[in-house]
Amino acid sequence: MKELKEDKEFHSKFSLSYITRYAFKKKHSQSTSQPSYSRIFAFVYILNLIVGVGAIAMPKAFALAGWLLGLFLLIVLALLSYMTATYVIEAMATANAYGVIKRKEKERAYSYAVVIPRSIQTGEHGAMTEESIVHRHKDTIEDAEVFDTSLVCEETSPLLHTDYSHIELYQLNTRYEMGDMANMFFNPIARLLYYIAIIVYLYGDMAIYIATVPKSLANITCVSQIPSQNISIPGSNISNRTNGTHASNGLCFGMLQFMNLYRIYIVSFILLLGPLIFFDLSKSKWLQLFTAILRNISLIMMILIAAIQIGVGKRTMPSIANFSFVPNLFGVIIYAFMCQHSIPGMITPLNTKRKVNLLLFVDYFSILCYYATLAFTAAFRFNADAMEDVYTLNFKNTFPTFPILSYIIYYFLALFPVFTLSTSFPIIGITLRENLKSLWSQFRPEKPWVIDRLLFPILALVPPIIIAFFTMDVELLVGITGSYAGVCVQYLIPVALVFASRRVIIRERGKYMNPHKSPFSHWLFLLMIVIWSVICLIVMTIDRIDSYLHFLTPNNHNNVSNYTIY
Repeated sequence: MKELKEDKEFHSKFSLSYITRYAFKKKHSQSTSQPSYSRIFAFVYILNLIVGVGAIAMPKAFALAGWLLGLFLLIVLALLSYMTATYVIEAMATANAYGVIKRKEKERAYSYAVVIPRSIQTGEHGAMTEESIVHRHKDTIEDAEVFDTSLVCEETSPLLHTDYSHIELYQLNTRYEMGDMANMFFNPIARLLYYIAIIVYLYGDMAIYIATVPKSLANITCVSQIPSQNISIPGSNISNRTNGTHASNGLCFGMLQFMNLYRIYIVSFILLLGPLIFFDLSKSKWLQLFTAILRNISLIMMILIAAIQIGVGKRTMPSIANFSFVPNLFGVIIYAFMCQHSIPGMITPLNTKRKVNLLLFVDYFSILCYYATLAFTAAFRFNADAMEDVYTLNFKNTFPTFPILSYIIYYFLALFPVFTLSTSFPIIGITLRENLKSLWSQFRPEKPWVIDRLLFPILALVPPIIIAFFTMDVELLVGITGSYAGVCVQYLIPVALVFASRRVIIRERGKYMNPHKSPFSHWLFLLMIVIWSVICLIVMTIDRIDSYLHFLTPNNHNNVSNYTIY
């Protein structure tokens, strides 16, 4: 009885609310104790993350569609992409609030189900101190067991009943990926559609990577081995410049078809990097820095070289508008601005989250200027029909009076996709593998070892390899990936996330006061993006079918003059 009395005295002096508060603050500080960076570093990081392989596929699609129409689409789609990026930030803040609400509910339950041991270690001179109490009981919240109700503290006004302000609730401190938010806010059918969309997009991404790297290597090795047959531009002996693509029956080394050489490089690429998809790894900070520097040097070099050549009279006059090429440009631009699935990883490490939408706007505006400059210099320097779909392959014999410098520039730019895409390929493959696992878990939670460690990596590799084996048209792959899966990931999923998250939080709290609310939060903007997406999907599908039927009709290839404005 004496021991029981001492325990009750302890309860009256040190309520469980102190222990609960300590544990909650400790857990919250652990969730936010991650590497952070400043706004300037964040600006550079976001810019480098968005500017990727889409940048080297855009110039040809832009030139074919016409400079005025291309610029209009570039501005409109950049604005729409920015709008949906702010939706992801808003949904992420709502997910943080929802997570806090659920933690509070658990802590309220734990506060009435924690065992206070009979033997309490005391501090100096036998007095029970807060430090010794918390040291001994800070893990009881997670380790609570069956208890004697006579020993439970009667909490008269626990911390857990205290409501949080909207500023405290809607933080961006915990990283919730799009998949986490989909599991949190979507119903089972919506979750299934989400995983299908993201998996199809990642398959397209993988096919683009598998096609771009071997195509660049095939161009480099083929042109370096065969004499130019009195043609001063390297590579023109194997290149059929109709429509600007390599002829698949062009010979390299006097005996090997270009398409077969391309396929040999596909096999080599997969044998070298494919096994990494069976393991877990991440892209290190130094590797990210290396690829970012290499990417920006290459893009700036291409802009400057094209501008210099335009200045000395080597220019062409692109069309103003060619509506027959709009669907492909649409897909390429969507792919080039794709970042919505990476926003949680970009925003969470920021050391200050104030005006994060403004930071994102500055990034988008800078990238828009970057893309416009690259596309304009390409359109006015190279003939659209003769331009390579991988833009880095166009810089052959750039300075005829300096042949050594020309070859150095050509090989550096041609190898740029090889280095940058090869470092990202395993990460994309692992991301696809994990999403395939998540899709499987929607139906069967258990995964045998063979399925988990062998089947999913193989499923991530095989379909994009088959696609790349039959086409090396990077522009087409980027266009289709952006046009369909890209529309879902960049437009429809962010709209669905922000809509569903608002409904869930209003149901939980009865009000919605998110300080990170998008500037385009009105429901009319959401409806506008959904209608725009559906119309675009319908128009692009009709155009793809029409193009295919048009291609099958004799004597109608490349007959697009009725849609062109000069």
